[in-house]
Amino acid sequence: MMGGSEHALMAYAATAGFPVQIAEFEGEAGPRSIHTYMPKLVDACGLPQFEPLVAQVAKQALDCEHVTGFSFHNGETPAIVCMSSVQDHNPVQRVSGPYVARHWHNDPTNLFRYSEFRRDRVYLVFLSEDEIPDDNYRQDCFTSTGVKHRVSLLKWHERGVIKLSFHRTACAGPFSSESMEEVVPWAEMLASLLIKHDFIRPSPRHGREAAERYTTSIGIYCPELTAREREVCSLIAIGFSSEAIGLNLELSLNTILTFRRRAYAKLKISSQNELMRILL
Repeated sequence: MMGGSEHALMAYAATAGFPVQIAEFEGEAGPRSIHTYMPKLVDACGLPQFEPLVAQVAKQALDCEHVTGFSFHNGETPAIVCMSSVQDHNPVQRVSGPYVARHWHNDPTNLFRYSEFRRDRVYLVFLSEDEIPDDNYRQDCFTSTGVKHRVSLLKWHERGVIKLSFHRTACAGPFSSESMEEVVPWAEMLASLLIKHDFIRPSPRHGREAAERYTTSIGIYCPELTAREREVCSLIAIGFSSEAIGLNLELSLNTILTFRRRAYAKLKISSQNELMRILL
């Protein structure tokens, strides 16, 4: 399919035992061709505009219509991190549920299930519709959306594995050597941004209603707290990181840490667990 690249140490091969082509690389090179997008992506991490911006990058660099991102941890059901399309109706949204519920087990590109793949490498894995052995997976996640070809970027990190996939229709054709020249220079950076986005975005397990209830409860428990201190405590309680709270309230990280420290001192606590015992 393609040879080595000047941008990174790479080895493309049809790996034994897998029906897909796999590229292994160290990802040390910096971004080149679409570097103008990177500051925007950095600024959008943790915010709703991050996902459509990733779709714009994919369209610009790879002529891809859809982008999907999943986070995997210890064999648990994957979490959806990114599900975006350049199309208004975003057809990949309807396949996220079946993929998470059933099909991720049948996806041969989930290399983290196999011990021979190294955790200190970044992998690009190529998959075409006709290479998928499972009929239901092929129909639900490829045929129904018009996707014919996909390249997935996998990166290990301390909390698990992040997987970002770019999807092409039959009209766009398979991924070429030239298109991969667009991907390799910024693959490592884009994976790292997706990891950060997954870490600082609001927790999907809780909503704003819960935050409002916690704000009221903590104010009743400790009237000495200021409005900002109550707000910061409520966002901590629903799972926001300090960085995410800063993005949400448009305040610096140091300011958020100051509010948290003052609130904890007034509450006579020192951890999130102690805060939750007060609120629950």
